[in-house]
Amino acid sequence: MDNLDKKAFDLFSGRVVPKGATKKIKDSANVPTYVLEYLLGNYCTSDDEREVAEGIEQVTSHLTKCEV
Repeated sequence: MDNLDKKAFDLFSGRVVPKGATKKIKDSANVPTYVLEYLLGNYCTSDDEREVAEGIEQVTSHLTKCEV
């Protein structure tokens, strides 16, 4: 993570989602990107890799529960 990313996380804590988080879920999820970004914004607003991975797991879990 470069200095700009760190500064963004510091200044906009709770509103910044890591760049690659959406790409990790997009291929397996059949929902619009803005839905993924909203869910990731609720669960993955950290710069800690472990917390981001847990957030992605939660988002994936929610999406599989909602599939019809």
